[in-house]
Amino acid sequence: MKNVGSERPTNSKQFKENYFAMKKAIEKVDSLAKRLISGGSENSKARHVKRGKNATKRQSS
Repeated sequence: MKNVGSERPTNSKQFKENYFAMKKAIEKVDSLAKRLISGGSENSKARHVKRGKNATKRQSS
């Protein structure tokens, strides 16, 4: 596939700042997604179990 557009100035200070800021944001989103997929925090899981809810059961739409 042919690249369209100009070369990105990957050695510029602004590019590096943006790259690391985006990398940090993606890591945060990934971390939150993993926590949510696992059912939330341990306190959240314990609350659900205490209320008689099955923390591992998934509802289908």
